[in-house]
Amino acid sequence: MKKPIIHESVFVSKNALIIGDVEIKANSSVWPFASI
Repeated sequence: MKKPIIHESVFVSKNALIIGDVEIKANSSVWPFASI
């Protein structure tokens, strides 16, 4: 399984779930209870 690639500037809530082949680019955010 591939790991997510998350830019260092991204906010990821501790209550969010990110798994698999995902890339999140700069200045993005993932809020509570989001599943990606």
